[in-house]
Amino acid sequence: MEDMSSGGAHEALKLDLDELTKLLSKFNPFEVLKMERMEIRHSNVLAWLLDSEGSHGLGVEFAEAWFACIAEDFPRCVNAVADVMKNAKAATKLICHREWRGKAGSAEAIDILIEIFRGSQLIGVVCVENKIQAPLDVKQLQEYEKIVNSAYQSIPAKGYIFLSRENIVGKVVAETEFLPMSHASVAKCLASILRADNSRPISPDVRDFLHHYYTILRRHVMKDSPETKQALEIYRKHRKALDYIFSVRPDERSELSRLIAEKLAEAKNELGIIPLLVDEKQGMIRFIPKSWETQSNQADHPPDWREVLCQIGVYRASVRPVIVATTKDDKAEDTHSLANALRIAAKINRAINSNAAIRGWYEFYEVRGHSIDIDNLPDKELELLADSIVSWAKKEIQSDSFLKMTEVVARVLKRAS
Repeated sequence: MEDMSSGGAHEALKLDLDELTKLLSKFNPFEVLKMERMEIRHSNVLAWLLDSEGSHGLGVEFAEAWFACIAEDFPRCVNAVADVMKNAKAATKLICHREWRGKAGSAEAIDILIEIFRGSQLIGVVCVENKIQAPLDVKQLQEYEKIVNSAYQSIPAKGYIFLSRENIVGKVVAETEFLPMSHASVAKCLASILRADNSRPISPDVRDFLHHYYTILRRHVMKDSPETKQALEIYRKHRKALDYIFSVRPDERSELSRLIAEKLAEAKNELGIIPLLVDEKQGMIRFIPKSWETQSNQADHPPDWREVLCQIGVYRASVRPVIVATTKDDKAEDTHSLANALRIAAKINRAINSNAAIRGWYEFYEVRGHSIDIDNLPDKELELLADSIVSWAKKEIQSDSFLKMTEVVARVLKRAS
C-alpha cells in the first residue's frame, strides 16, 4: 500500500478515481430515473422480455434462452418443471401477467405469471418471484404455489422460479417447489442476444435499451461489472486513504439536515423565527417563532435550547419532512410541561402524540410532507431537495394553522413568565 502522505500516492489515487468516474458518468436512463434497485421496475423489464408479444420484437427468443439456462443449472429438476422447460421449446406464444393475484383475486400478488401456449392451447405456466433487495419469505412462496395450483388445476406443467441477486438454494429447494436462480442467468441471456452475430435483427432503440439494462444489472444487482472490478482494484491500492475518507464522510441525512438548517437560518427574518440547536445525526432542525422568546421559555436551559420549541425532522433514509411543536418534561414528576401542552392542544383542537409523551416530549402540533428517498443522492440533488423541503417548511410556517398555534403558545408562555 502506498503512503498516504506521498505526493505520488495522491496523484495515483486521483488518476484512478478520475478514470472510474468517467466510466460511471456514462449515460444510462435507468440510473437517471433512479431505478437501479427498484424491484418493480426490474420485474417490468423481465416480464416485457419474456412476453412473446413484447415490443422488443424477439418473440420467444429470450424466454427460450432463459428456460434453457435454467434447465442447464437444474438438469435433474422435478418433472413438472422439466415439462415446462420442454413445452417452452414448443411454445408459439407466451403471455406475461404482472402482479397477478389469481382468478379469485388473492391478497398476495405474484411478480410475474407466464402462460405458455402452443397455438391456442395453454400447455404450461411459470410463476416467477423476483427479489432485488427484499429478503426470502418461504411462506410467501408457498402461498404463491397454492394460488397457481388452484387457478391451473388442469395444467400439469407448472414451474416456479425464485430469482434473486444470489443463487439462494437452502430453504427454497427444501421447503418449496421454486427453483432458485440468480440474475446472472438473465444477464447471460441478454449478453447472448446483444452479440453482433445474433441471427434475429434487433432495432437500434431496443438494442440500446437492452444494453443499458444489461449494464445496470451487472453494475447494481450482480456487482460484477468492469466498473465494480475497477473500484475493488482501486480500493486495494488505496485502502488506507479511502477508509479515512469514508470515516469522515457525512451521511445523506446529516448533510441534508445541515443544508436545511443553513437555508432556514437565511430566511429567519422573513419567517420571524429564531434558529436553535441542530442535531444533524438525528435529522432535527429546531427553531422557535420570535413570539415564544419569553423568560419562562428560556429558564434553566442552554442558549440554543427552549422548553417549548418547533423542529423540522427528516427521519430515516426515506425522508418525510415533519414540523412538530413540542414541550419537554425534564422531570418525570413535574407536570408543568404536560399542563402547558394540554392547554395548548385544547385551544388549537389537536391531540397530544402519546408515543412522544412516553419519551418525555409532548407534541401538540404536527404537519407532514411527502416521503422522499435520499439513499445515494448526488450532492447537487441533495441541495435541490433541501431547497424543496425549506420551501415546503416556509409555506407551512406561514400557514393559518401554524400561525394560530403560534399565537396560542405565545399567550401561554407570557402568562407563565
